[in-house]
Amino acid sequence: MNVISRSKASYPGRVQRALLLSAVVVSFVLPAQSQRGQRGGVPFELPEGNGKETVGKVCTVCHELGENISRNNFNRADWGFVVQRMIAHGAPLPKDQAPMVADYLAKSFPASGQPAGVKVTGPVEARIGEIPVPDGMDVEAKAFTADGSVVLSAGRSLLALYDPKKGEFTKYRFNSRAGAHDADVDKEGNIWYVAGEFIGRTNPKTGEVTEYPMPDPKARALHDLAIAPNGNIFFTMSRGNMVGRIEPKTGKVTLAAIPSPNADPYDIQVNSEGIPYFTEFYTDKIARIDPDTMEIREYTLAHPGARPKRLGFTSDGMIYYNDFARGYLGQLDPKTGATKEWPSPGGRKSKPYGFDVVGNVVWYAETNTQPNVLVRFDTKTERFQTWLMPTPGERIHYLRSAPDGKTVWIGRYTVNGSVLDKVDVN
Repeated sequence: MNVISRSKASYPGRVQRALLLSAVVVSFVLPAQSQRGQRGGVPFELPEGNGKETVGKVCTVCHELGENISRNNFNRADWGFVVQRMIAHGAPLPKDQAPMVADYLAKSFPASGQPAGVKVTGPVEARIGEIPVPDGMDVEAKAFTADGSVVLSAGRSLLALYDPKKGEFTKYRFNSRAGAHDADVDKEGNIWYVAGEFIGRTNPKTGEVTEYPMPDPKARALHDLAIAPNGNIFFTMSRGNMVGRIEPKTGKVTLAAIPSPNADPYDIQVNSEGIPYFTEFYTDKIARIDPDTMEIREYTLAHPGARPKRLGFTSDGMIYYNDFARGYLGQLDPKTGATKEWPSPGGRKSKPYGFDVVGNVVWYAETNTQPNVLVRFDTKTERFQTWLMPTPGERIHYLRSAPDGKTVWIGRYTVNGSVLDKVDVN
C-alpha cells in the first residue's frame, strides 16, 4: 500500500468536490438479462427510458436489480448524490453519463414522501462539527486505529486515516480497482478491507499489501467484515448468497452458503464471545455463524416485513438492529430468539441505516428524513434523543462511535462536498 498524500483539514465556507472518475469505457450494448431481475420473487424489469441500458450495465456490477436498485426512491438531487458516490467507489460510468443516469433513476424511482426530521430532546449534549475532506475523497468512517485515528474508505482503490490530534488526512492506495466497502483494524495494526471480489490486508507502516481472491467465482461484491478475537475475519457479500471466513495465518478462505435464498447478507459483527452475527437484508432474519464449523443458524424476526440493515451488541449480549423497511429499532435475544421493537422517531419512512453500539447506547442515522437525523437510544431507559444533521447530503451508510463513547464519526457527501462529521458527546 502506497502513501500517496497527506493533507491538513481546512475549513472553507463551501468546498467543491472533485469526482474520482472511472477510466473504464463502458459498452452500452447489453444482454436483456442485465435489465431484468426479481423483486419479492416476482420478475422485474427496468422501466423504459433514456438510461435504462446504462443502469442495467453499470449498477448491476454490485447491486441486485429488482431487490436493491428498485427499492430506493429519491428526488433528483439525492439520486445525483448516489450516482456520484458510486462513481467514486469504482462504478464504470463516464462523467458525462452521470446526469443522464441520475435523471433516469429520479424519473423511474422518484421520492415517495420524505418525512421531516424529528427533534427529540434529552439529557445528552452533542455538538456536530463538519470537517471538509480534501481532494474530493468520498469518505465513510469504518473503524479506529490504536492511536485513535479514524479509518476511512475513500473511494476507488483508496483508504484513508484521519488523525484528529493533528487534523491530518493520509491517503493510501491498494491494489483492487473497486472501492473498499468496509474496513477494520487487527491487533497488529493492519487494516483489513473488502473490495470487489477480494479481501485485503494493508500495513500502514510498511506499505505492504496482500489481497486474497475468492475461491468461488459466485462470491462477488464483498460487503462488510468483522475481526474475531482470535484474529479470524468474517465477511459478507452482496452477490453469491454466502458468507466467508479468512484465517490470516494461512490465508485460507472458507465460504458458507446461506439457508435462505436471495438473503443479501449485509452487516456482520462479532460479539464478545467471538460469535459472528449478520443481517439478511432481503429477508426478515438475522443469522449466526459457528466460528469453527461455519454452520449458519437463522433467527426469524417477529414481523415478516422486517428488513434488518445493521446490528450491534450491548454489554449484556443483546443484539440491536435497525429495520430499514419499516422504520424501527429492534432487539433480538440470541439465547431465546425473542424480539422487541421501538418505532424510530422519524416514523415508518425514516429508513434507519448507519448504525453502531457502544456499551448500552445505540447510535444510528435516519436516512430518508430531510435532513438526515442522528439518533441516540439508551437501552436502559429505552429513551430516544435526536439531532438534525447540519447540512443536507446523501444518506449515511456508516457511522462509528469511539470506544469511549465520547465521539461519533460520520463520513458523508453533502451539498458542500465530502465532509467528516465529528460529533462530540457529553
